[in-house]
Amino acid sequence: MGEVVSRRAAGTSLSTVPGVLRFGVSMLVEIDENPMRIFGDTAVMAGTYHTMVRVHGQANPGKHARPLRVSVHRRGSWKLVAHQATAIVPRAT
Repeated sequence: MGEVVSRRAAGTSLSTVPGVLRFGVSMLVEIDENPMRIFGDTAVMAGTYHTMVRVHGQANPGKHARPLRVSVHRRGSWKLVAHQATAIVPRAT
C-alpha cells in the first residue's frame, strides 16, 4: 500500500491509497492555498495545489491545479457535493 502525503499550513497528514506501492509509486500533494468561505450551510473552497509523483524512488513533477470544492452541512456533518480542478499550465518562456 502507498501513501498520499498532504502538507498543509497546520501540519502534515497522511492517508493510505490501496495498491499504489505495489507498482512502486507514491504521490506528494502540497497545498499552496486553501481558503474556505462559509455561507450558512454551504462552504466554498478555491485554492491551488501541486503534486509530485515518485516512481521507484524517482521524483517526477505532477499536476499544478486550482480546485473548487463545494460542501453542504446536513444532519450534523459536512458533505462534499461538488469538486472540480483545473490544471495550471506554466507560461512558455
